[in-house]
Amino acid sequence: MEKCKLKKGDRIYECRYHEATLTELITDPELLVQGSGSHLWRWKAKVIETNSHNVELGEIVGFAITEEAPGYGPYLYRQNVYEVGYDKAERLLPPFDTNTDEKIEETCTDIKCIMGLTFSCDERGITCQGHPVLEKLSIHPIGEGMLWIGESRGPLFYANSHTGKARQLLDENSNLVGFDDQDFDWDKLKEVEHTYDLNHRHVDYGGLGRYNDFRNGICCLCWMLYPDGRYFADEDGFGMEDNDEENIYCIIDSNLRIVIPWQPMTDGEMAAKMREAREIVDACKKETKEMHNNRPLNEKVSNVVSSKNEIFESGGGGYVHFYPEDVEKMESMTVDEQLEYKSFLIKQGRYIE
Repeated sequence: MEKCKLKKGDRIYECRYHEATLTELITDPELLVQGSGSHLWRWKAKVIETNSHNVELGEIVGFAITEEAPGYGPYLYRQNVYEVGYDKAERLLPPFDTNTDEKIEETCTDIKCIMGLTFSCDERGITCQGHPVLEKLSIHPIGEGMLWIGESRGPLFYANSHTGKARQLLDENSNLVGFDDQDFDWDKLKEVEHTYDLNHRHVDYGGLGRYNDFRNGICCLCWMLYPDGRYFADEDGFGMEDNDEENIYCIIDSNLRIVIPWQPMTDGEMAAKMREAREIVDACKKETKEMHNNRPLNEKVSNVVSSKNEIFESGGGGYVHFYPEDVEKMESMTVDEQLEYKSFLIKQGRYIE
């Protein structure tokens, strides 16, 4: 795709969310390559002219758009489409011609995530908006606002519906995705008898599954390395092997981290590792809360674009609508509490596309 020239100082019209509002870029478009490989461009702009009720003159607005799914982002033009007509106005699409270097979007634990997702539920079930692959996959709730997206043989993701983030587990060829060497307890994995799939990081047989659903912020994944010997038998029992099913496990949390690395576990070891994982997650929450409480109050509500009477937070191709009293409540909340409150507001119809 040919690059569009767009840089700091340019004046462009946004004609989807803000009714042909003229903006001036105050930052160059910044490119982030997300864990899924999608290319997210984001920037900030100042409102120069507007008839919109959503923004005011002089307001600073944040924008974001992906190359792979630009239909979910802002509609950008050099001209006011209401004056010249859509057929005569050229829409500005990414990639943008800037000097911005690519960089990977990562969490504090150095894992690669898909960002900016939104989820909705109706009579058809749960659907995802904001990523061209996830939008086509089946989605199942697995407790505490967490979602299981895709198939056990891949592609497979899990997501936090409150934060709008997802992590890929398997690709379309049943290969593990995003697991580094530190995500495997290699000393304990020496006990494993069937190592072919492990060494190739490939999932066969029953696919990748869950030992349990999310509870207290954690969930255990199960990877069958080799099936019970009866798996190979025909209807007459011929071909059966003399072996038990061999599985390994890892424990993940709602922040998309690997808390306990892949390793074999007995039932007793599983219970002990679940307790250990909860202690690790609780310690991380305590550290996050202390860091949050030490920040200035005006920094505690993040990524928010404010106006005189209303506040809009961009994300997932739309805006979460806040009133000043909402922000006042959120200033005394932890990060996790803010996310839960935002999720509550979205369910109350405060999401604007």
